[in-house]
Order: sequence, then C-alpha cells, then structure tokens
Amino acid sequence: MSIHFGTDGIRGKFGEDLTIDIAYKCGNSLNGNLIIGRDTRQSGIEIVKAFTKGALDAGCNVTEIGVCTTPCVAYLTLNKNFDYGIMITASHNPAEYNGIKIFSGKGLKLSQDIEKSIENHINNAQVNLYNTGIYNKAPTLLDEYVNFIKSTAKTNFNNIKVVLDCANGASYDIAPKVFKSLGAEVVAISCTPDGTNINLNCGSLHPDNLVDAVLKNKANFGFAFDGDADRILAVDEEGNILDGDKLMYFFAKYYLAEGKLTNKQVVGTVMSNLGVEKALNNIGISLVRTNVGDKYVSEALINNNLLIGAEQSGHIILYDIFPTGDGVLNAIQVVNACVQSNKKLSQFIDYKPYKQTTINVFVKDKDAIMQKTELTKQVSMQNNKIAGQGRILVRKSGTEPCIRVMVESASQDICNKYSQGLVEFIKDLDC
Repeated sequence: MSIHFGTDGIRGKFGEDLTIDIAYKCGNSLNGNLIIGRDTRQSGIEIVKAFTKGALDAGCNVTEIGVCTTPCVAYLTLNKNFDYGIMITASHNPAEYNGIKIFSGKGLKLSQDIEKSIENHINNAQVNLYNTGIYNKAPTLLDEYVNFIKSTAKTNFNNIKVVLDCANGASYDIAPKVFKSLGAEVVAISCTPDGTNINLNCGSLHPDNLVDAVLKNKANFGFAFDGDADRILAVDEEGNILDGDKLMYFFAKYYLAEGKLTNKQVVGTVMSNLGVEKALNNIGISLVRTNVGDKYVSEALINNNLLIGAEQSGHIILYDIFPTGDGVLNAIQVVNACVQSNKKLSQFIDYKPYKQTTINVFVKDKDAIMQKTELTKQVSMQNNKIAGQGRILVRKSGTEPCIRVMVESASQDICNKYSQGLVEFIKDLDC
C-alpha cells in the first residue's frame, strides 16, 4: 500500500489505510532521539508499540509520554532537545481513524523533503536493522508542558467561570487541571474518554453542547477542543460561536491595541472568510492567505515575521508565545486578553461573516478528480459567473478521501445554487 503525508501528517482508517506495518516502517525511517505521545483512541496503543519497535530497530532512542496533546509533544520536542516528536492522533476525525504527526527538533511540522524521504522508506519496504535503541517511559514530562502554558497567563482567573469541552480526547485531563489551577471555576464536559468516543458528537466540530452548557451555567467563556487539542473553538457569554476566523480577528484587535502587531498583518488561508478579511482591512490590518494546513500558516508567519496566524477550523498560532497551534494555550490567551482589557468576549467581535457553504464530496480517487481538466474549466467558469457576488474554492482534503466544495457569498441562495451544481458535477466525474 502506498502511503503519503497529507496536510497534517499520515492519516487513515486503522487497519485499512493505516496499518501496524506502516507504523513500524514510519518509525524505522527516522534516526536520533524521539519523543512519542498519543490521544485517547483505542488503536493508539498498538500504533505506538509498532512505531516504537520500528524506531528502536533503526537505532533510535524513544521516550514515550502516554496520552497528551499534540502541542505538548511539539513543546517537549523543542525544549527537551529531541530530534523528532511524534503524535499518534487523527485529530478531529472519528475513533476508527488514526494518524501519525511528526515534528522536527524545532517543534514544527516536517519539510516536504523529509516527508518524501519517509514516504519512500515506507513505500519501498525498506527496513533498517541496527543496534536496538533505548526505550524510556516518562509521563512526568507532561508537568513541564503544563507549567509552561500556565506561565503564559498574565493574571489570575478568579471569578471567571469556564466551560471546557475536551472532545473525550487528549486534553480531557490537562485543560480542566490548568484552568482550575489558575483560579477559574471549571465546568468540564466530554472529559470521559473510553477509547471509542473521541470527537463523538462533541468537541470543536460539534459546538451545540458547549453553547448550551455556557448559557445554562451562565459562564463567561466556553472552549471546545478537537481530539488532539491543537484546535480551539470559543463561545462567548451570550452563546455566540467564535471559529478560527473570529478568533484571529479577536487576537488581531488585541495585539493592535497592545501595539505589538508586526507589520499590521495576520496570516489566514484560502478558506478564511471574506467577511473577516474586510473587517481586518477596516481597522488597518491586511490578511496574508496561504494554502490550507497549519504548516503553511506557520511558514508564512516565519517568512513574513508575523505573530498571528489562523485556520478557520480553529488552528491558531500566536508565534510570539509558541510556534505551533495549541488549543489550551490559546484558550488561556483569550481569557487573559479579556481580563486585561476589562471586556467581555462578545465586545470584541463587531463584524458579520459572509455565508459560507462547504460540502464534502467523497470520491474514489481525489487526486485523479482534481487533475481532470473538465473540473478546472468548470470551476473557472462558475467563478466568473459569481464574480462580484462571492467566490468558489474547490480543493482536495488533506485528511479525508474527499473533495471540498466551498462557496462564499452574502446570499445563502447563491451559496446553495453554486455549491450543489459543483457537487453534482464532481459526482458525475467520479462515476
């Protein structure tokens, strides 16, 4: 089976797209000192074992830390001088999926050259057999990460009530613990993982429970994370949902007021809403767009010497604090900014996003579909028709076997019309 990196590592259904053999060969492709963690999926235990065996056979030294968040792995990789950090997770996907995310020694996603090298090792069925490396289990390293994110709070959270939806995932223990230690009153939901319920009608993709809990408990804030807690979704005290676009705008306004927004620019992606771009422009901030994927956002931040980057899905990077997306850390920063500004979260958001319809079209071969000239011509023609009223974006998913059709306009009718037409067109191509 050929395997390749998507926008966020290697990912697929466990036992089908992502097998024990692939995990072994992926570990066997690396060298040096590695640190590895996992989210709460049942399959993660087997994948960690296989990956670790492959790495040890290649002569690597492996430190396992157990269940933790993706940003925890990134932080420890960077600050404990590991050569690579590995997180076994499928992020926001259901429990039957799993994946392998790999960080460089700088705590950043791998370059495409290194990804290609790993892919070639896996796909060519190579095996490195050297002297067995050293294995170490060190769950106490988690405390160093917890202490770090706590240190980023510039004030105590006394008299603050927060609802945390941890998606029955990696943040189920860390997030409530951190907020309680900072003085907040915490209402924790979806914090009872059983290996099969990660992201199941909860977390950042399913915010209804969070909205209800914030209103019921009269909380000041609500935060939902995905399975590995590198994403965040917020809910204000009035029950309004703040996605990655709105949180980018929130942080941009706060940084601007604090006089620390470099070059008066922030980084978004091709999916960032036209409404947030116009709102940013209205306060003198320009939006730099990248391809979808937090690794591309991170690259743009570095290349342009900027501090704030975000994906609409909730990956938020505050580069002056930490070089990768961290849902729990960003939740702390939201509360911190509101307390220091003496404002409610609802007072920061003063724009309305454009209507945006995104439909996932599951296909047999997403690469083959995207390479068809008929689709390229059809998308171009439809974009010409919608010009002045909105925009259309058709792209392949980096994490699922589908084509994503996004139509954006001030009119929901226009969104529906153009999106449905393109969905049917793609389905016909897939026959």
